[in-house]
Amino acid sequence: MIASFRELAAWTQKSQRPDGLWSCFVDEAGTPADTAGSAGIGAALAIGAHEGWLRTDALAAAQRCRRRLVAHLTPDGFLGGVAQASEGGESLQRGDYRVIYQMGMGLFAQLLATLNQDT
Repeated sequence: MIASFRELAAWTQKSQRPDGLWSCFVDEAGTPADTAGSAGIGAALAIGAHEGWLRTDALAAAQRCRRRLVAHLTPDGFLGGVAQASEGGESLQRGDYRVIYQMGMGLFAQLLATLNQDT
């Protein structure tokens, strides 16, 4: 399983956008970013690096993600920029419409907690 995780992590890191996030459809760079998905990917990379399963470049990718996600926090601490769940269909996810969604905040908290374990 760790070998598969490493392979998927390497593939995912290649899809990280210059702004540190990932597109809603990870392998389609032209789709807008999704902060919840990005937080989940960042958390997985950080956990993998922390456990020693991934190299330090995965940790660096997670840190870039964290820096960009902070810009999406609202003044009251909610994470904006989350792609709408599939209720509106794929066309909604491919568009620019983004929301605040607690699942994204939980994934961001996991990313922050993992990155802060060694500090």
